[in-house]
Amino acid sequence: MRLRTAVAVVACTLGSLAAPAAAQGADLFAVVGPDFNISLRDAQGITVTQLDPGPYRIFVEDRSDFHNFHLFGPGVDRLTEVEELGSFVWEVTLVEGRYRFVCDPHATDMRGAFTVGNPPPPPAPPPRLVATVGPRATISLTLDGRRVRSLSAGAYTVVVRDRSRRHNFHLTGPRLNRRTAVSRTGTFTWRVTLRAGVHRFVSDPQRRTVRGSFSVR
Repeated sequence: MRLRTAVAVVACTLGSLAAPAAAQGADLFAVVGPDFNISLRDAQGITVTQLDPGPYRIFVEDRSDFHNFHLFGPGVDRLTEVEELGSFVWEVTLVEGRYRFVCDPHATDMRGAFTVGNPPPPPAPPPRLVATVGPRATISLTLDGRRVRSLSAGAYTVVVRDRSRRHNFHLTGPRLNRRTAVSRTGTFTWRVTLRAGVHRFVSDPQRRTVRGSFSVR
């Protein structure tokens, strides 16, 4: 009886030693506020730029009631509330991909990003066209400073600089019809898809004289 008990104790001890330990996430430290600062660092205080896939614990310090910390990426979308302050612990699993963190009310200035694993490079941004109308009776569309005469079909970003309250910029083509208001000035950004065919741009009040065109193939 004693022998069986001893054997059982030994077997239980060996089983405990052989059992794998539960996966423990590495610690990361996120801080937002009290000023216009936001950061994500590792346990050594180094800014996070690249991580291995796996589980992580993120200790979040939200030190402002007009900022928040918002982390998002593949499989993760966690945030603190703008009005609340405090310390929080998030347990997340990061997979291969690209992640971003921002303060939502100030996302243009308070932001950061990092990669997990070795994701493929992001796609190249679409070509950028610059459309200008005014301040006199002039209108143009350029790419890299050169007048557009023909383009390949596809996605483009059009930055419209409307410099006159007497003109507007009106772009038309196959399944495309975008314009600025005649009475407004300013800079506007359009994301458009140009399809094969002839495209025209005019200032509507002077469409017979303030105009241009280009082809898309």
